[in-house]
Amino acid sequence: MLYAVLLFLHVLCCGGFVLDGLSGPANLYVSTHGRDHNNGHDIHHPVRTLSQALSQLKLSTYSNRDVTINLMQGYHDLDATVHITHRSPHTITIQAHKDEEVHVTGGKRIPSNMFHKVTDTAILHRLPPESRHKVYQMNLSDVGITDLGHLTSYGFYHNREAPLEVFYNGAPLRLARWPNEGFINIRQVLSGTHGRRFSYDSERPKRWSSENDLWAYGYWFWSWADMGVKIHSLDVTNHLVELERDTWYGLKEGHYNNQSNEGIKFSQQGGYFRFLNVLGEIDEPGEYYIDRSSGVLYLWPPTSSGHLSSHDVIYTSIINDCFSLDGTSTNVVFRGFTLEACRRFGIKGNNAHNVTVEQMEIKNTGSYNVFFSGDSRDVTISRCNLHDGDGGVSLDGGDRVTLTPSGNLVTDNLIWRFSRETGVGANALSLRGVAARVQYNDMHTGQYTAIRWSGNDHVMEYNNIHHTCQNSSDCGGIHSGRDWTARGNIIRKNHIHHTLRRVPGADVRGIMLDDQYSSVTIEENVFYDVRGGRGHPNEVHTNIGGGRDNIIRDNVFYNATLNAMQVDHRGTAHSVDTTLYDKLRKVPFKTGIWASKYPKLAVIESNSPSEPRGNQIYNNVFYGAKTSSIRGLEQNVDWFNVSNNAYSDLTSDFYDVTVRDFRPQCQLAQFAHRVHFPTPIQLNQVGPRFAVGPKYNGI
Repeated sequence: MLYAVLLFLHVLCCGGFVLDGLSGPANLYVSTHGRDHNNGHDIHHPVRTLSQALSQLKLSTYSNRDVTINLMQGYHDLDATVHITHRSPHTITIQAHKDEEVHVTGGKRIPSNMFHKVTDTAILHRLPPESRHKVYQMNLSDVGITDLGHLTSYGFYHNREAPLEVFYNGAPLRLARWPNEGFINIRQVLSGTHGRRFSYDSERPKRWSSENDLWAYGYWFWSWADMGVKIHSLDVTNHLVELERDTWYGLKEGHYNNQSNEGIKFSQQGGYFRFLNVLGEIDEPGEYYIDRSSGVLYLWPPTSSGHLSSHDVIYTSIINDCFSLDGTSTNVVFRGFTLEACRRFGIKGNNAHNVTVEQMEIKNTGSYNVFFSGDSRDVTISRCNLHDGDGGVSLDGGDRVTLTPSGNLVTDNLIWRFSRETGVGANALSLRGVAARVQYNDMHTGQYTAIRWSGNDHVMEYNNIHHTCQNSSDCGGIHSGRDWTARGNIIRKNHIHHTLRRVPGADVRGIMLDDQYSSVTIEENVFYDVRGGRGHPNEVHTNIGGGRDNIIRDNVFYNATLNAMQVDHRGTAHSVDTTLYDKLRKVPFKTGIWASKYPKLAVIESNSPSEPRGNQIYNNVFYGAKTSSIRGLEQNVDWFNVSNNAYSDLTSDFYDVTVRDFRPQCQLAQFAHRVHFPTPIQLNQVGPRFAVGPKYNGI
């Protein structure tokens, strides 16, 4: 009998299953040096590809077990989207093995020795004089790259699907363009506002020759609506452009000033653009161009020496979506590795449940780093370093009809440089649905909004929001609009600063409640304007754009370029009634849980819905002689009930503004004691509480 037991154990060991047991958690191992005919059961017999490891999960060996797929050190280049369909109560975890440095890419590496300096006389003639002896080239087909993708129209809330892009030592290179920074103006619209022909202000295109795949990116009419569009024809002699398709709102003459746009306001916004995809504009390090007819890549290395070395890691993006959770996938964890070089989304899911993305670095994506749509629930994005995408996180979930919470959580992340190409709509966080929590994140450096939210009962707290709205106007660091029904939301205990307007157009705000957005509570936040640098920090700290039932209390409004707060009654003009009523009719606002949770909404139709009724502004601290007023305030307490606020023009009334410590003292201390003003949140209390990204990053 003992011999039989020993023989049975010997068989299990030879099969490799004894390492984890037959009923407990199981491990699979993937190595770039592995072989797909291995079983992957231990580090000595890893499979080579992630797709092979996932295919192993179909075996009965792994049924009814939690399985961890361990990615071993190196660059794991995907040859196709990794599709995961998992509906088991057991968890699949994909993680870096023992915190080793692991990169999963949707691209292909180009060895640096494949590049050589441009010597073709015709190409050298097309390049600017300053770059002719600094640009390298290689034929992409020589390394098996033939799918170059297509340049497509993008901008203004349209998720971008990028063509092949190029990344150098982990950072994106820039498609050659003019101007390198800023824009040029439309001088004259030639075929009507909704036409496609215009003249421009620049002599630069006269330097170009044989450019046959030109594109343009611009804010063609409004400074809050961007679009990339192919150029049909260019007449450099007469400074004329004809676009291949209509832009979103048409064309207008521009007033953009590359030095300063401080005094260029609402009526003079829009009407400016830049040229893209121009070989003749590889004029500085870090730019590239791909000749789509020949498959030749040209680039100027972003190095101080201007040379390439054998240690350089040069990647191109090939795969659209790197990971896709298909169907109603559930119980999936991504942990501890870098995901990069995806032409669209890094990780996407639709109606996914119980998914965790933690301690990841996700970068260099053509659209959002992470994208969950439909009714996705219990999705957690935690301790991640997300950057250089066209959007950071897009998250939707919960049932608005029943107000069933999503349970979604975005916590302790660094989300930065989140609008690499698209401006408007490529947000650090696009939040929809019901009852998500957004906390302890640092979101910064974006062309438009950090948090764009809709839906109900979300909480946004302990975040550091800064350096947003850098290429757009009429924007908020945190932003929502045109909805009476998106109630129950709370924005509290955040630091909001450096909301920058660098372009012509309407004011930008720290928090923007646009076009009659109604019923948010804004409390215990610290808004401040720190002077210096390009742009105008926090022109306006917050506004109420004609909405109802908003509560703004217990905040610090320190300085501003224009006003601490703006309010208005724009709804009385009835300009967006159709949108508001359409959203109202989509929810059962008169009955059930809606009527009990939001009683004011239940009777809105009989309570002058277009008037900004029920707004309360109280117990706030305002600083700044110029900016302490509330602009647009109507003396109608049914609309704006303003009471018990304190005003100061002395920095000594705050503990230490140089370190962003806005605790009231001196004269303000009496006010704070009288109204029980909460201690303002400190800078070290917002943003991530833990290191973000994979442990090997050390961030």
